[in-house]
Amino acid sequence: MQKYYKDFDIVIIGAGLSGLILANEIIKKNKKKILIIEKNKNLTVNKNWCFWNKPLNDFTHNFDHEWKKISIAINRKEKILTDPGLKYLHIHSSKFFNVMKKRLEEKKVKILFNTKINTIKYEDDKYFLKIKKQFISSNYIFDSRPTNNKIRKSEKLFQHFYGYEVLFKKPVLDKDKVILMDFQNFKNGVEFMYVLPFTANKALFESTYFSKRFLHEKSYRKNVV
Repeated sequence: MQKYYKDFDIVIIGAGLSGLILANEIIKKNKKKILIIEKNKNLTVNKNWCFWNKPLNDFTHNFDHEWKKISIAINRKEKILTDPGLKYLHIHSSKFFNVMKKRLEEKKVKILFNTKINTIKYEDDKYFLKIKKQFISSNYIFDSRPTNNKIRKSEKLFQHFYGYEVLFKKPVLDKDKVILMDFQNFKNGVEFMYVLPFTANKALFESTYFSKRFLHEKSYRKNVV
C-alpha cells in the first residue's frame, strides 16, 4: 500500500454549519486530531440562521438579532405569542463562521480550503483520502456532501423556499416581531410567509412551500413580491 503522509482521528468533509458544529462538539469532549476539508476558497457568508434561546447553546448569548414577539397568521387572523423566557434568535453566517473558525484553530483543528477530494478508500479499518498531491488517512469520516444531487422520484413531499432582503424608505416594520408563519392560499400544497425584520426598515421576506413539485422561478418571485 502507498504510504500516507498524514494521519487524523477524524476527517470532516464540508465546512458548513453542520461540519463546523460537529467539529466544535467533538473538541469539547476529547482531544481528537481533526481535519476539515472544504472545496470552496472561502466560507460562504450569505446565509441567515435562526434558533430559539432554549436549550442553551454556544450562540445563545452571541447572536445578531432577537425577537420577543412571535406571530402566526391564518386567513389574515394573527396570533402574537409572547413569553418572558422565550426568544427567537438570529445569527448571520459571517459571524458564525468567524467565531467557529477562530475557536477551532485555537484547538488545533486544521481546515483545508479550496480542496477537492480525488478518491476515498476504506481498507484495514481505516479511510484513505487523496487530495491534490497529498495523502490522508483517518479512523472516521463524516461526509456532509449530498449523496445524490438529483431529486428522488420516490419522495412524496418537498420543502422549498424563495426569499428577498427588502429595504424600505420608511420605518414600516415592527422590529421586535418575527412572522414565523403567515399562511397563504396555495392550491397545490402549503405555503406561508416568513419575515425576519432586522430593523424597522429592513427585513428578510421568504415564502416557504410544502408540495409535491417545485415552481418556476417567476412563480416564486411573484409570490414573494
